[in-house]
Amino acid sequence: MLKNTKKGLVVDTVYKSADTLKIDVTTATTLQLPKEKLVVTTIEPPKEGIELFGLWAAIIGGIAAFIAVGLSFYQLFKKDREKQAQINELANQTAELIKQTKLFDKRIRMAVRPGIWCNGSGRRGHEQEFNVQVDNRGEIAFLDKIEFMDGDDILLRNWNNTSIPIEKNGTVKITGNYGSLNPDTMNFKFKICYHDREGYKYETIYEWKGGFAKILETKEL
Repeated sequence: MLKNTKKGLVVDTVYKSADTLKIDVTTATTLQLPKEKLVVTTIEPPKEGIELFGLWAAIIGGIAAFIAVGLSFYQLFKKDREKQAQINELANQTAELIKQTKLFDKRIRMAVRPGIWCNGSGRRGHEQEFNVQVDNRGEIAFLDKIEFMDGDDILLRNWNNTSIPIEKNGTVKITGNYGSLNPDTMNFKFKICYHDREGYKYETIYEWKGGFAKILETKEL
């Protein structure tokens, strides 16, 4: 083997073809043979303990990170399912509460509901006056106002928006003037607005037709 020195190339070592040659590839090394073929087999030096520990630590860290991400997704999914279950339970409880409230409200309304009906109507010709009975066979009602709706031009007497009680099994008479109209052929509608003792409101519509009055409809407001 030739070696480059200050004096030039000199013979440093003589190797046979069967010899094993160890080369440090970390430095610049040049091998040159004039004719013969040289086979060089490089052997990777064993890794030091600290380097192996680093590799294993990196592998274990990667696995741990993967598991942590998986657990995070699982916990998030679990929380979402629990949250959705809580929302569904709350919705069911709210629906049941609304149902119970409506049922309770219905029972209260039935317990305090007035039963307005018409037991008769009449007129006094010489005074050009008509009258309509407002009878109550239910719980007490409080008459708030009377409103003309449509039909022939008549004049209804009101109570200046004063609330008039209509006792159970009691009667209130509504009166008005029809002027020059014929009471047998005149036609008009009016409604009474009232409430019960719990404050629930109602409307009952009357119609005068053919010489007498009748109830067309009662609404719960």
